[in-house]
Amino acid sequence: MSLPPTPPTDASINTSIHTYESTLPYFNGFTNLHIAIDDYTNIFARVRPGTSDVILVMIHGYPQSSWMYRYATKYLPKEFTLFIPDIPGYGFSTINTPTSNIEAYNKLSHARSILHALDYYLNRSPGGSSIGCTSDNPQKIILLGHDRGARITQRIGFNISEFPQFDILGIFLADIVPIVIQFSSLADPIKAVSTFHWAFLAAQQGLPEGMIQAFGGEKWVEYCLGKWGGSGPGAAHGPAETAEKEKIEEGVYVHSMHFKKQSVVEASCADYRAAAHSDAEKEKREWEDGERIQVPTGVVFSEKYLGSRYDVPGVWKEWIAGDKLKTYGLGNGVGHFCFEEAPEMAYGKFNEWVKDVLEMP
Repeated sequence: MSLPPTPPTDASINTSIHTYESTLPYFNGFTNLHIAIDDYTNIFARVRPGTSDVILVMIHGYPQSSWMYRYATKYLPKEFTLFIPDIPGYGFSTINTPTSNIEAYNKLSHARSILHALDYYLNRSPGGSSIGCTSDNPQKIILLGHDRGARITQRIGFNISEFPQFDILGIFLADIVPIVIQFSSLADPIKAVSTFHWAFLAAQQGLPEGMIQAFGGEKWVEYCLGKWGGSGPGAAHGPAETAEKEKIEEGVYVHSMHFKKQSVVEASCADYRAAAHSDAEKEKREWEDGERIQVPTGVVFSEKYLGSRYDVPGVWKEWIAGDKLKTYGLGNGVGHFCFEEAPEMAYGKFNEWVKDVLEMP
């Protein structure tokens, strides 16, 4: 009887992904960094220096990686320095803390790791700032996050005092509502079915991980990208032109390959588990204590996907202080993965917002 084939190692999968990425015309002018945060966490980040004194930190969603921002250079102002990390445990970033340690996988912990990596880049990495950033000389940053990355970004918005080395000028959230709102909506049977992954991925440790691996991590990602994507021009499984479909498939390949790694499946489930057991409790306390995000906040959302289930502008109006909120709906059938499905439209809304925040002409 023949033995089953040996599964590929994380290193061999990473090599295949890097090889594939190198054949495509994205992230030209970027440097790939691997930054050790501590003995347990290593952050991979794509960095492009710019001439502005503002750094744009871009954090990806689920089940994606920093590759989702491959169109950034085409649509964003060229003067921004771009810092695009993989969330700990996703993509090329790693975290070796046991997944049973819920607090190590919550949004504040991931926020600390990502901004620690940025701090390292600015103060110690070749190509970083010659001055560095400190509480006396804070670095100006704007954060853009999608899905899980938007939740990390939201957490930074609530915990700005933890990061005195940064002057956080604003945050931009893509296609989310607060975690407590998301979980409370599971009382609605239709919403519960359409967002079943929230409970599934947060289930008892070992169950979702084993089921995803048995199904195939890459097949699971393909299912998620297809299920949550849009139906309009440029959408993942809609009537898009061949060239647009190829662009979407470039994302599917990279994101799905990362989920062939057991470590990514485990870390991503721990991320959702932390949302249920740690992040939601933080949000609940903040809401009850009257805490609100105090920095300018932009929210972009898919009218077809998130907007069909929530009054997105109405929800966020309750969480953002004063008149600091601006919201932007994306129509035309665009789904959840707006920065890949409809990059011109999604980045266009971000540019509109950021020019207002920075008072750019």
